[in-house]
Amino acid sequence: MRGPHGAGDTLTFAARAKPRLILDFATLTGSCVGALSTRMSGAITNRMELVPTVIEAGWKSGERVWPFPLEKDYDKALKSTSPT
Repeated sequence: MRGPHGAGDTLTFAARAKPRLILDFATLTGSCVGALSTRMSGAITNRMELVPTVIEAGWKSGERVWPFPLEKDYDKALKSTSPT
């Protein structure tokens, strides 16, 4: 699946199984490309303890990863304004 709608559908379906962890790995997200170019991926997580693991997994697979902040005061700015 491609695009935000496909990713959203996939994540919603996966969440129904109540997994302990879901990783959504998208390398060409527009804001990440603007910040890092197409040479690196951005890691955005609400579980900061996972950042080193994500970076290491990227290196092992040939993908360079840089962590982005995701602090509580970002929550409002990240809310979607599009209808569901």
